[in-house]
Amino acid sequence: MSGKSSRDKGARGELKAAEALRALGIYAERSGRLGLTAGDLLHGCHSLHFEIKYQKRPDLWGAFRQAELDSRGLLTPVVIAKMVGRSGSSEWIIMHKLEDWPSVVASFASARAKGLPDA
Repeated sequence: MSGKSSRDKGARGELKAAEALRALGIYAERSGRLGLTAGDLLHGCHSLHFEIKYQKRPDLWGAFRQAELDSRGLLTPVVIAKMVGRSGSSEWIIMHKLEDWPSVVASFASARAKGLPDA
């Protein structure tokens, strides 16, 4: 896959991940920014750093290492991934450390309680 095609697919995945989070009552939108200071999504789970993977065979451990680096030890790293290909796609999954489960759940609950902004 060419660089532009890969970036376009990544952007589609970020949009779809944001849509999936909004369906759960969590504010989320694609950030559209590039670089180390920008996450894949702007979202209401303020203590979490989301790394989005939308690929045929996502490298979950590589994505988690990337999330850890990008979170800089300040946020809890979380991977949101979906396998996509010609034969269809999987459900969205999340990956984080077991020890981070309580903070992930708390951040999710807090963001959901705030709800979505009025359109």
